Amino acid sequence: MLFSKKTLVFKILWVLLFFSIHCLAATHHHFEVVEAPYTRLCSKKKILTVNGQFPGPALHVHHGDTIYVTVHNKGIYNITIHWHGVKLPGYPWSDGPEYITQCPIKPGGKFRQKIIFSTEEGTLWWHAHSDWSRATVHGPIIVYPKINGAGYPLSKSHVEVPIVLGQWWKKDVMDVLQEAIISGGDPEISDALTINGQPGDLYPCSKSETFKLNVDQGKSYLLRIVNAALNNILFFSIANHNLTVIGIDGSYTKPLTSDYITIATGQTIDAVLHANQDLNHYYMASRVFTSNPSVSFDNTTTTAIVQYNGNYTSSSSPSSPQLPYYNDTDAAYSFLSSLRSLADEDHPVRVPINITNRIVSTLSKMMPIMRGLAFQVLKFLLLGGFLYCQALVHHHTFVVKDAPYTRLCSTKKIMTVNGQFPGPTLYVTTGETIVVDVINRSPHNITMHWHGVKQPNFPWSDGPEYITQCPVQPGGQFRQKVIFSDEEGTLWWHTHSDWTRATVYGAIVIKPKKGTSYPYPTPHEDESGGRKTYLKFMMSSKPHEQTPMSLMLTQSMVNPVISYLAQNQLSVQYGKTYLLRLINSALQDILFFSVANHQVTVVGTDASYTKPLRVDYLAISPGQTIDVLLEANQPPDHYYMAAKVYSSASGVEYDNTTTTAIVQYRGNYTPSSTPSLPHLPAFNDTTASANFTGRLRSLADKNHPIDVPLSINTPLFFTLSVNKITCANTSCGTTQTRLAASVNNISFQTPTSMDVLRAYYNQINGVYGDNFPDRPSVFFNFTADSIPQIYETPTKGTEVRVLKYNSTVEIVFQGTNVAAGTEHPMHIHGTSFYVVGWGFGNFDKDKDPLKYNLVDPPLQNTIAVPKNGWSVIRFRASNPGKYKSMVRALPSGAPYVMGDAFIIRNGHGKDAQMLPPPPSMPPC
Repeated sequence: MLFSKKTLVFKILWVLLFFSIHCLAATHHHFEVVEAPYTRLCSKKKILTVNGQFPGPALHVHHGDTIYVTVHNKGIYNITIHWHGVKLPGYPWSDGPEYITQCPIKPGGKFRQKIIFSTEEGTLWWHAHSDWSRATVHGPIIVYPKINGAGYPLSKSHVEVPIVLGQWWKKDVMDVLQEAIISGGDPEISDALTINGQPGDLYPCSKSETFKLNVDQGKSYLLRIVNAALNNILFFSIANHNLTVIGIDGSYTKPLTSDYITIATGQTIDAVLHANQDLNHYYMASRVFTSNPSVSFDNTTTTAIVQYNGNYTSSSSPSSPQLPYYNDTDAAYSFLSSLRSLADEDHPVRVPINITNRIVSTLSKMMPIMRGLAFQVLKFLLLGGFLYCQALVHHHTFVVKDAPYTRLCSTKKIMTVNGQFPGPTLYVTTGETIVVDVINRSPHNITMHWHGVKQPNFPWSDGPEYITQCPVQPGGQFRQKVIFSDEEGTLWWHTHSDWTRATVYGAIVIKPKKGTSYPYPTPHEDESGGRKTYLKFMMSSKPHEQTPMSLMLTQSMVNPVISYLAQNQLSVQYGKTYLLRLINSALQDILFFSVANHQVTVVGTDASYTKPLRVDYLAISPGQTIDVLLEANQPPDHYYMAAKVYSSASGVEYDNTTTTAIVQYRGNYTPSSTPSLPHLPAFNDTTASANFTGRLRSLADKNHPIDVPLSINTPLFFTLSVNKITCANTSCGTTQTRLAASVNNISFQTPTSMDVLRAYYNQINGVYGDNFPDRPSVFFNFTADSIPQIYETPTKGTEVRVLKYNSTVEIVFQGTNVAAGTEHPMHIHGTSFYVVGWGFGNFDKDKDPLKYNLVDPPLQNTIAVPKNGWSVIRFRASNPGKYKSMVRALPSGAPYVMGDAFIIRNGHGKDAQMLPPPPSMPPC
């Protein structure tokens, strides 16, 4: 009996001792999910956090530990927490994916999660696994070697520092997600990338809070790097320092020394930083890598500062690392393919040699698919998840809204798309169709035009206000299908309502189809030609009712070879070639453009290839695009690229400033105190402007044939004039007149109650007339120095010109000296045209056609008719629908356009019929 009692007491003591030991071994943590206010990018908002921290708290454990985390949801959304990379052997209940291993923790609820670590050693991380809440709910997990174990396989660093790379949206991330779900398009891109929750001092209102890593010279620092971005692979680097990678995803690797790393979404990398440089400040930086530029991405760069301790005078600005370019696939996979497991006696690998199950998965953004077998995953959202796949039809979201911008020492709100100026670049392939959801959050009506995109058989998305659609009203939206056909090169998009396009515009980059290539040597960033460099330069003038205050040469990176420290610099490497995609987004100005001491080679205009034309300067019309190759073949230095206005009109004010950017060669050299300036033609050098334009030729080879109509059945003669009309009240000042443009002395009046296309399609009378004349009512000396005053006043009307399907059209554009002779930039919607001839004076119908170029005329959608001169274009009317035929913003800020409209009738057969309107057309 006594023995039995002793045995019982011993068993009880043993159980108590066991639980005591267990409790000592198992660490407990408390995660309180709660909203907290954070300020970034000049604005404050509440974000979801753990314990009020962003990023969240780091968990410190040892190899083989088990810990407990009590998750208490005090937020307003359902939540789960996932322990990314933790195997949880035999215990999936705590893994975290919502509706996969658990139901979510509802607001007010709790869940105690047991986290079992096994073979992991290094860096992992935890994050929310419900919708997009993980954008701010995440933190690192530091897994140390076993206590009294073998220790680190390499020398222990002096200091260990978590580096969490992430993203920041000014909006609530759940709103961003919801808008994407509703629209069916891609989510709105982030406003900033972050390092340890801070954007860095390249962003507004961010300098004082930039993360700083203080280091002692001669010591080593283990950076535990986590990519917590939602869907971005990132490049990361530290200026003037190499990094030695020693681990990835909680597993050791053979040491790999590199001047940059590539880190995938959700991945962790352990890298040793040796503080072995001169005492100074150095940037660490990170930016996105994407192999699919047709998907919008955050093209900004986040920075932190490595700051050496000691007494010294630091440089005025920290040194910047040379990160690979955004689409440098070779750089991305060169790094990733160099990683190797440590694979030594203490760290063996167990690669399965004999495979019993092979699974091949095909992936689609549209629907989960596995080898033809579709499956439904309950409550599991892949949007913006770890795998971002290419869709069959790319969707984009354009949110038109006001945003503050500072230029010329003052800040004002301007209308933008997605808060960007210039707006986001669209990347497409020849023949592709995309969908753009235009959401109007501005206080003005807007429409969106895809400049130079033919939109075959589908004019409904073309965009001119009250021509092909009624405007998208404030608070409204319109899903536009944009159909590309044979365009290849550079185009652009912009609003088409009043002067809103002064700030609402962006580039369209159209790449060759898969399996084809450029008809010129592929531009490159290194000698292997593996990196392709594309830049777009948007030249614009500030909208103003008087003369604009300045011109802007805006570099917006199609490939960020431009230094992220100075947006007005193009960093080039000697011996390499750069493709510059030039866009003149100015409202009304023809511009001269040049690069000091460099020639450029024109290879395309308006998304059509040209014969190579090597020039010192070029003239680019409003709305026109020109692709040029720049060879970096001069002595390393700084050189200005510059643009200024060409203006032929006498007595008309114009912007007489010059905008510049800097071509900056890489390398070690002492640059000149001031960059060299290019020699641009004089502001009124009509000969220089016309000579450049007249030398353009279509490529016209076997792979790029042309189709110039040789027999014309619809000849048209249009006179272009700047007229004067009488004002109805005293709003015009003492003259009681204002300028109004005209074609054949008719000033086009845009409807205001219904768009012309809808009226045509539904056969509604009273909106427009179809009697636009094919020639002026009177012929006279159009370019005479003195013209009778009777011709200064035009008639008004909403008249269109009806064209038969597949008719061959020739238009003679004749400039006149009525009221004020000037050049006339012209653009036709829905078609490109061949420029077969041009000249000065009056067009001679007997002599001038003999000089037409019908062999290789340039194919364009925008031209400039010379002052007191003429231009002749030809095209085939094979795109049924209603299109704006020409647009011209007048000098001196007059908000009027010249133009008329074409209606191209349906032909026979399905391919010759205009498609019906989409159901989401904006109401009138």
